Amino acid sequence: MIRTLIAALTIFLLGPGLAYAALALGCDANGGGIPLVCGHNVLLSFVGLTVIDWLLMSTAWVLVQSRSKDF
Repeated sequence: MIRTLIAALTIFLLGPGLAYAALALGCDANGGGIPLVCGHNVLLSFVGLTVIDWLLMSTAWVLVQSRSKDF
């Protein structure tokens, strides 16, 4: 139970952190970087990246949990 809670909190907190890092480090002043994210509404890009990060990390966590039950 506590392991699931810690994993959920980790995913919940890392989603916005990774989205911020992608926006801060992936977009430069010249307009280059990540083309789908840079040059658009920053808040919309941040929310979109956060949701994508949450989905990717949740899927990875479910896959790891299902693999660990096999052993």
